[in-house]
Amino acid sequence: MSHPVTYSEIHAYMLKKTSEYCAHPPASLVDAVIEEQKKAGRTVSRQEAEKLVSPIQIQRLIKQEMAEKWPEFMASIPSNPLRSDNI
Repeated sequence: MSHPVTYSEIHAYMLKKTSEYCAHPPASLVDAVIEEQKKAGRTVSRQEAEKLVSPIQIQRLIKQEMAEKWPEFMASIPSNPLRSDNI
């Protein structure tokens, strides 16, 4: 069971992770970009792929992390799903 969380903690977590992931995207997102580019017939380096990680990909990952970390809190807010298409 996760510990109770406040809106302040949620907000701080979102800001911290957004800043962190924009500066240094997680390997899972970089790998996904490399695969997307490969499917499109393009080869990119890890450094190039890092620059191609989109803000929406980062937001989706943070939302997933928050749902795992604070499932009760995330289940209590109305759903506002992020679109699944690439932006």
